[in-house]
Amino acid sequence: MSWRSPSARLGLVAVMLALLAFCFSYWWQGNLWHEVAGTLVLTFILRHVLNNGWWWRLARGRWTLARAVASVLTLLLALDVLVVTLTSLAISRSLSLPLPGTFTLREIHWFAAWWMVALVGVHLGLNAGRVARFLRWSMLPAAGRAALGMAALGLAVQGVFSGAILGLWPRLMFRYSLAMWDFNASVLPFFGHWIAVVMLFAVIGRGIATALDWQLRRSAFA
Repeated sequence: MSWRSPSARLGLVAVMLALLAFCFSYWWQGNLWHEVAGTLVLTFILRHVLNNGWWWRLARGRWTLARAVASVLTLLLALDVLVVTLTSLAISRSLSLPLPGTFTLREIHWFAAWWMVALVGVHLGLNAGRVARFLRWSMLPAAGRAALGMAALGLAVQGVFSGAILGLWPRLMFRYSLAMWDFNASVLPFFGHWIAVVMLFAVIGRGIATALDWQLRRSAFA
């Protein structure tokens, strides 16, 4: 199986999301495993962003509102990954030597990492159509598609509450939160909450894509 095949790329995305959630379990895994998992996540995202030819196609073709929105979100994700990568190198304590006076860089690293979850989720939602075509979504019975859609919406609603439990919402506003998960009490629910949060942003991304597609079709018949 080629690593460029849709199934392989979907598998890598699933692994990347699992590692991203794993990175936030800092007080469960310890610093070394946090840095190892973070390095793998950043390597995957950077390789995807730099090697998919997207950058070289920016100056080509016709620009539409949908393309502009998708491009802005991709650029924000790339910038966020760059910030997390550079601050990781500066504050690392296990895989490299930390720089002196890194408290401010540590704060930037934290907030950029929280925003990475939101941007990755929205990016997945924008590309949900490609995933649906690969999984042959249209071949499922209408009742099956409706059930899966309702399940996704239900998980997204849970994501609103999960974000509050994880202290995500104030952190996305660059404020601190006292929320901290007690890994001595439970572990698996922590990752379940992160799945719900990612689904929430994916549903938002899918909603944006649907609205842009509707606007494009409306313009075509205007």
